[in-house]
Amino acid sequence: TGRLIGLFTASLPLFCIDLLWPGAFGGGDIKLLAAGGFFLGVSEILQALGIGIILAGVFCASGLLSGRMEKDSRFALGPFLCAGMIVCCLF
Repeated sequence: TGRLIGLFTASLPLFCIDLLWPGAFGGGDIKLLAAGGFFLGVSEILQALGIGIILAGVFCASGLLSGRMEKDSRFALGPFLCAGMIVCCLF
């Protein structure tokens, strides 16, 4: 049951955010979190989501400060989510 709850724990809120603001997340990010939630479970997928968002924030901040990105730039969130999941799998 923990895996089934993990399937929806992180993916459902992102899906709802994407319904409210179309284009906020790609469909692949939501499906990746659903699969990762089923694989990792509830607490680990939430930790992976947190780690992924922090890594993406560091990437964006460094891109904005260096001038490589602008405020309306888009980037792929999937690699950061994958990094968070790998960290949670290893530790």
